[in-house]
Amino acid sequence: MEDRMTNSRKAGEPRIAIASVGLGRIQRGYERHTRNLFEALRGSCNVELFKSAGSESDNEKIPAFLGPLTSVCRLLPFEPIAGVPEYRRYKNDCCAFSLTLLPYLLRNEFDIVHVVDYFLATILVRLRQMTRFPARLIFTDGGLMPPQYYPRADHIHFVAEDHFRNALAFGMPANHLSLIPCGFHSRRFPAEVDRSALRQKYGISNDTFVILSVSALNRHHKRVQHIIDEVSRMSGDFFLWLDGRAEDSSLAGMAREKLGDRCRITHVPSEEVAELYGVADVFVHAATEEAFGLAICEAAASGTMVLVHDSPHFQWLIGDRDCLIDMKMTGALAEKLRRLASHRAHERKPSLAASIRNRFDWDIVAPRYIEMYRNVAGMMPLAGGSAM
Repeated sequence: MEDRMTNSRKAGEPRIAIASVGLGRIQRGYERHTRNLFEALRGSCNVELFKSAGSESDNEKIPAFLGPLTSVCRLLPFEPIAGVPEYRRYKNDCCAFSLTLLPYLLRNEFDIVHVVDYFLATILVRLRQMTRFPARLIFTDGGLMPPQYYPRADHIHFVAEDHFRNALAFGMPANHLSLIPCGFHSRRFPAEVDRSALRQKYGISNDTFVILSVSALNRHHKRVQHIIDEVSRMSGDFFLWLDGRAEDSSLAGMAREKLGDRCRITHVPSEEVAELYGVADVFVHAATEEAFGLAICEAAASGTMVLVHDSPHFQWLIGDRDCLIDMKMTGALAEKLRRLASHRAHERKPSLAASIRNRFDWDIVAPRYIEMYRNVAGMMPLAGGSAM
């Protein structure tokens, strides 16, 4: 296997390990970004993907002994975050994953290890402090973390402009920062689809005004309860479709109480999400802040009208004032939806679709990641570490 790996490597290019704790087991934005990044780079640079489950190949693998070590690490008494026990297990899993990555790093198989999981990054920093493995560490800010809490990685990668500017304002050195957005394969989200056939497939009338939201189903960050409440203020033939990982079971009850059979809640596989965009008249995202917003870009690239919060991040992401409303104001979303429902002939956004494709398609974005890896590979690793 080592011979095949060596022969496949591109001479003079850095050797990159992209690692994701949840990939293969969990369907979140973190995992989608990691998978898409690997697929976009595979064949163009020396990259290998480390994940927690699924099929393996020469450049896509599960670290050796991950299963047994995960069972052991789940016994460690990490405290949950903000009272959420699920995140205690996440920290335990990051601990196991980092320890199983360590042999590859100690053997100097990689010049760079790139992670988006915060806890995985902090543990790898600590392990490097103890073992002095030579690989440089890139951490992607995939959350809403203030810059003072970033792990002491060699390089911080940002996917959103406002987070990047906040880090510069905080005083972080510009040569240790990169702003490169998330990418997506726009060909997977066609703007021209047979909407009637898709609606027939999913049992929805062509006359129904369909409002779609694709995000984790929670109250704090994604504010799904705001969508349900605002849609319940509408009248006429409408339908709300919520798709995503259920993190708050009370939202299903709220939807049943306020909307009855005018709401559907699903969590379809990632490869089927494009069909939901084809079914929808409008895509709604109620979060007032966001790390990036990949589903927003996918929906917009599909030609679907999108509605997001009027804030600097979404202004940068979308660049279309018609898509921005105050998601904090009661009644604003409902009023906008009523206007769209009464003028359905004007709801498609082909110019927005073209703009999103030209900015975020992997053909545009992937070369910038390769250039970041080349630059970071030429840096000296940082000394020291950060607290977990």
